[in-house]
Amino acid sequence: MAFSLVRLACVVSILPAALAQITVRSQAEDVSASVNVDALDFSDAAGVSTVISKGINYGCKCYPGESCWPSASKWKSLNATVDGRLQVHIPPGAACHNTFTGPLGTVNTYDAAKCAEVTQNWESESWTVSQPAAALWTYFTNDTCRPTQNPADSCTLGYYGVYVIMATKPQHVKAGIDFARRNNLRLIVRNTGHDFIGRSVGYGSLVINTHSFQKIEWIDSYRGPGSYKGSAVTIGAGVQGLTILSQGHARNPPLVVVTGECPTVGIAGGFIQGGGHGPWTTLKGLSADNVLAFEAITASGQYVTANERQNPDLFWALKGGGPASFAVILSVTMKTFPDVPSAGATLYINTTHTTDSNVWWNGTETFHKWSNHFVDNGLYVYFELLPFTFRARPFVGIGKTKAELQTVVQPFLDELTAKGVPFDFTIKDFPTFYDLYVDLFEAEAAGSSALTGGWMFNHQDVATNNDGIIEAFKTVLAPRPDAFGFMIGHLFNPGYGAPASNSATHPAWRNATDFIISALVVPVGSSLAQKVDLQNLLTNTMDEALRKASTSGCTYVNEADPYQKDWQSHFWGSEYPKLRALRYKWDPLGVLYAISTPGTEKWEVIEDGTRLQTGLSPAQGPGQEHGFASWSPQSTAWLKHTLKVHVEKRILLANFLITLSFSFTQVPIFYVFHLMECDVFYSNHPPYEGLGDRCSRNEIAAGTATQFSILGMSTTFCGTINLFVAGWMAKRFGPRAALMVQTSVPAIRVATQVLGVVAGGQAGIIIFQCTQLITVIGGPVGYILVANVIAGEVVEPLRRTAVFGMLQGCIMLGQGIGYLSGGMIGDAWGIRRPFEVAFYSFLVSTLYVRVSMPYIAADSLSSGSKPHSKGLAEFFSPLRVLVPQRVMLGSGVVQKHYGVLFLCAGVFLGVLATGYAPLLIQMYATAVFEFQQGDNGWLMSGFAFMRAVFLIFLFPRIINTGRRWYLARGQQETSPGAETQSRCHLAMNPEELEAPIGSFAEEEPVASAEVKEDEGTAFDLFFLRISLVVDGILTMCADFATEGWHIYFDVFSLKQSRRPQRSDAGREHRQAVDPGLIRLCFCGFGPDWQAPSDLLRQCALSWVTLRTRETKTGTEKTAKTRTIRMLSEAK
Repeated sequence: MAFSLVRLACVVSILPAALAQITVRSQAEDVSASVNVDALDFSDAAGVSTVISKGINYGCKCYPGESCWPSASKWKSLNATVDGRLQVHIPPGAACHNTFTGPLGTVNTYDAAKCAEVTQNWESESWTVSQPAAALWTYFTNDTCRPTQNPADSCTLGYYGVYVIMATKPQHVKAGIDFARRNNLRLIVRNTGHDFIGRSVGYGSLVINTHSFQKIEWIDSYRGPGSYKGSAVTIGAGVQGLTILSQGHARNPPLVVVTGECPTVGIAGGFIQGGGHGPWTTLKGLSADNVLAFEAITASGQYVTANERQNPDLFWALKGGGPASFAVILSVTMKTFPDVPSAGATLYINTTHTTDSNVWWNGTETFHKWSNHFVDNGLYVYFELLPFTFRARPFVGIGKTKAELQTVVQPFLDELTAKGVPFDFTIKDFPTFYDLYVDLFEAEAAGSSALTGGWMFNHQDVATNNDGIIEAFKTVLAPRPDAFGFMIGHLFNPGYGAPASNSATHPAWRNATDFIISALVVPVGSSLAQKVDLQNLLTNTMDEALRKASTSGCTYVNEADPYQKDWQSHFWGSEYPKLRALRYKWDPLGVLYAISTPGTEKWEVIEDGTRLQTGLSPAQGPGQEHGFASWSPQSTAWLKHTLKVHVEKRILLANFLITLSFSFTQVPIFYVFHLMECDVFYSNHPPYEGLGDRCSRNEIAAGTATQFSILGMSTTFCGTINLFVAGWMAKRFGPRAALMVQTSVPAIRVATQVLGVVAGGQAGIIIFQCTQLITVIGGPVGYILVANVIAGEVVEPLRRTAVFGMLQGCIMLGQGIGYLSGGMIGDAWGIRRPFEVAFYSFLVSTLYVRVSMPYIAADSLSSGSKPHSKGLAEFFSPLRVLVPQRVMLGSGVVQKHYGVLFLCAGVFLGVLATGYAPLLIQMYATAVFEFQQGDNGWLMSGFAFMRAVFLIFLFPRIINTGRRWYLARGQQETSPGAETQSRCHLAMNPEELEAPIGSFAEEEPVASAEVKEDEGTAFDLFFLRISLVVDGILTMCADFATEGWHIYFDVFSLKQSRRPQRSDAGREHRQAVDPGLIRLCFCGFGPDWQAPSDLLRQCALSWVTLRTRETKTGTEKTAKTRTIRMLSEAK
């Protein structure tokens, strides 16, 4: 097949979502100054620090005590920029200890009065929220520096941040983001610290506290984009649930928003980014479903508005796509609803009623059996389950009277009574939901040390397996004799009031009934081994019991075990691939980080919960590279790594199988045309009566070349359309479905070609030529496009060059086996058999694609086109990549660049230069040396095998070694003029950082002294230029072949210069602003495989010189050189 566009297809397939336009501004308030750019600028970002731990190289964030840690002068400059609101973080419990020892030094901290305050308020949620960087639950701080009666006890920083910016305006947040990015610091964004799984703390980090953002602005009639025109409210990042409900209650008429059940939860931060559930969820959906707009700051430091019109992909991702993943939220605008009279109830079953465990569990089972009934009648129920304690407080009937709520719950109460289960039940009317909220909902206790898990049960689970769910509950409460757990349950169904999701939340929530939080207490002072044991108990015993009792496959992002396997699927389901793609667009370098959020697979916390790192070498062992952020359950990290590699291997195997299917007919198809043209020739000429091959005639060779040229033109035309069809299918139906079409439709084509082989002669030629029309729907061009899309979704950008090389190597391996097998099958069993084998092979490949390829949501591939593109605009949207892109530089200047256009030009020139040498050599060998099917099979399979060996085993090593050499050379060139950074005194006291309020210092330019991790990738282009030159020389050598073995030698040598394209198009896009990369237009990429014709033969090559051998009367003599005009005279 003709593949002049294959390389272009590969490039287009992996262009990231960053090509969708981004609307940004440089000032927080000046919305009119917004500009559209095509990518965010991270050129000022510092590279990761290289750290060797246990003999393994890691790329880590920068930590105190390292040479990369910012100097005291830089911290003072940051403090001035944020108006003196930078603090050295000292845990609140330090007031009860004589000294606090942190990474910056040791200070005296004991204060009896403050210690009494801390001790009194340690379990107070509101007090914890008011602290600069305290966490609601202390397990992920390493339980450090807790209040004590012995001041001599040790007090250290643990896993808290080192510095905190107590931000009061957007500029403070931006300054913190910029500082962290430019200095490679771990960044934590803290709103209230209402967090169960450690996302609000991080060892050695810079913390931005947004709790002071308390703006509340009520909107009578929303006038933003979208169909909603009702009342709304804009809420600052620090506003908590009780605050917004209190202010809404004071309005006339009273208003509410969808907030959490806990009064201290901050609405606009991680709550909405996780989805957000609460008492109104059954009636109005999740909080994320009710968002109208965001104001945020990107990881690159630009201000953005995100709504249905501006940055719609970011708007979607922030609505449930994961906390601290895409941008830092400054405010959110949400729908409001009229507050209404409501009814509430409570129910208790505990040891005051019974000490019989069977009776107690009977009551619990009965309650849960009625849970579908409750949510289907619009209720919300919050309940707690501890040993011998069942507490439902409250049942919430929004918009219901006491009598109506009583009617809903009465069948449940009647069953309890019938079963002899004692209970206390109270029910009450309230004038508004707000009054119910204040009366019946309680604050949660802070200061505990526990691990958190959880799972969601849907309607089907409750209806068909309630007994199994209760058995799982029993496991959670008593996972083993020496441990006990407890549960917090929430009965709600977002699908009751909002059947269709408009957010990034897991689709399974639309059929929810009960979300359970499971918790396991961790004794303070537990050793690392004990913590690992308890984490394993939670993950693999308690939560595993919940998962096995359910079919939902879903749990809640903010209240579940972050170390569970398949967290991507469990948190977001089919939405995850799109979220990961958007993460690479909005924060490709990991400036933001929260455990088990989109795109964090490559990050891991090592050294017992301290350093946040990303693997540097793909050769590292399990759990060392691209592991998820886990410091204790090492077995789980290993499993995550194994599962990821397993997916990559499945993709490589799929490419091998599909390529094998296409390759079975590549050698026979040329021979079939040769035979059919021979039949046509002798139908108009006298029969051949001489010795030797009757088809070895110039006229037949010319006719064969003509038919191949026609085939090439039709293949090029149909293949071009197939590119757009395949891309459209991937965006409309998802890559897996598109790949199935690209493998199943060719089965129809080869089945039709079997008929052509049987017909033979002119009829066979017509059938073969017409089958190319089938390529429009499914063919090798579209298959390679979609296969690269899938691989690009799985492989992180930094690894794509090596992995795509291995991908091409597997394709070459499939070609080699297919070429050889097709030729040998044709020689042994007839020319028909290779086509029949290909037919069945395509069917097997289609089945394999269906069962083994990862599901990728179609929406995750649509962001490269303009929003709402329809019809032909959507179909041809891939051509938009050729339009010059605009990038905003760090200075705020918007600059155009033409990197993608140059890249495409390089693709074309590379293919034009040497792309068709293998096929032309095959034709040359057939005409000159009388190669048969088997000969050509060995020829082409040897070529493919050599390329496969080179790409799979040698190419990745060449790239890795070359990059290191290129980096070393670059460092040697720049080191003479480099200024050695001296170790400066580090400020240890807040007083050393204070700046006068209102003073603004110019932010100190922070240029990283570290070499960026990706600078060595320039070697890829260097190697590409050399490979193209060698490729051209070896191709030219084929013209001087005089013996058959010369052909074999030249074809096998060609593999040395063939390499796949640099598939990290996103990185090239970002680097294209460098004028040095304009060299791309002269480089291009090597050709792809099995190309019978293209522009090279259609236009450029009108003449082919063939040297032949003829055999006459048993005497071998060399005939004169004959020149055949392929495209003109043959006709």
